[in-house]
Amino acid sequence: MNIYNLLWRRYYKTLVTGMVLILGIFIYQTSSQINEWHSTNRFMQSQTFKDGYANDLKALNGYAHKTQRQRERINDNRNFILADNEANHPLSEAQFVKRGLQFFTPYAHLQPHPSYSYLENGGMRDNGWFVAEMIIPIGLICIVVLMSLLAEDNAQNFNLFLASTRFKRSKVMLAKMTLLVGLPIVAIALGYGIYFASVYFAIPTEYYNIGSKVADFGQLFNAFGWGLFASMIVCLSSVVIGKRFGSAILSTLFLLSLQLLSQAIAHTIGVKYQGMHTFNKFIQSPQVGVALIVVALIIAAITMRVFSHLSLERNDRFVMFSKFRWPLWWISVIYTGYVFFATTRDAGTPTEANIIVIVLWLVINITMYYFIFTPQTLRHPFKSIN
Repeated sequence: MNIYNLLWRRYYKTLVTGMVLILGIFIYQTSSQINEWHSTNRFMQSQTFKDGYANDLKALNGYAHKTQRQRERINDNRNFILADNEANHPLSEAQFVKRGLQFFTPYAHLQPHPSYSYLENGGMRDNGWFVAEMIIPIGLICIVVLMSLLAEDNAQNFNLFLASTRFKRSKVMLAKMTLLVGLPIVAIALGYGIYFASVYFAIPTEYYNIGSKVADFGQLFNAFGWGLFASMIVCLSSVVIGKRFGSAILSTLFLLSLQLLSQAIAHTIGVKYQGMHTFNKFIQSPQVGVALIVVALIIAAITMRVFSHLSLERNDRFVMFSKFRWPLWWISVIYTGYVFFATTRDAGTPTEANIIVIVLWLVINITMYYFIFTPQTLRHPFKSIN
């Protein structure tokens, strides 16, 4: 039997369910956004809209010469929102409708009052975050499914079974990563294909403003890099950590700490508060995505190498390789110390906060010590190491 067939028989129910869920999210979001656009189209072509916008144009006549109080009264009574710099020279109805019917709306945070599209129910249409709206829940689903499957493998000694088969161990691990990580990526790619193809055929060409979202594809590539990196971290921890949920917990804590790590790096290189937007933009850039993909591939190679040396007698240990215990603990000490202290090293940080950070750092690493080394007695935590 082929190793892929063997693994598929074990994972296919969960993988198929996950892939159907991923495609379901894409189909739901696609349908919702297309329906919202058609709702906007009906409303902004209606007489109700025409009358309301005509009243707004009348109220804005001579806006530049009115007092501040008069302007506030006009703005409170307006039917539709215009950017502040458009109040003096408002768009014509045709221009406002054309802008409002562009399928991809601008990011709401880029300007105080962006050009909104209006729905029939009076709400405002906003799909400026079409990438994040889909990739965030989908990424979480993929990571949770991956963690649960790998944790179940540890609990049922499936890794030891695979290591004892006739298949080459590196190929076994490569096959696992291909199925558990590769197939969800295929489902995501198919989902985006469905999304863009459906929108292309459902929306008139003059309103399909995909060119305004070119930067989002860079962010999408960056998100792919982060997702692949997180997946490889989970795979590596599942081989090194033997306890059922140990790898899932450690992987989750590490991935959650990456936000603090980025802040620590920013503080270390002297990025000020005003420069954090630029720094965060760099973190979300395609260049960082490329670097993450390279790191993920290196981690995948290390995972295959480590799995090739898996001992059939160490599955009951928290750390399945004795030679990794001290390095893993020291990595924990140094990493948590850097993240905690680099993010709180500002001169204005209260003394109480520094004390809390020190206590938290000690608790985490003492706990890690007992998990990793499992000393037989608390009285001799070093001498009684297994």
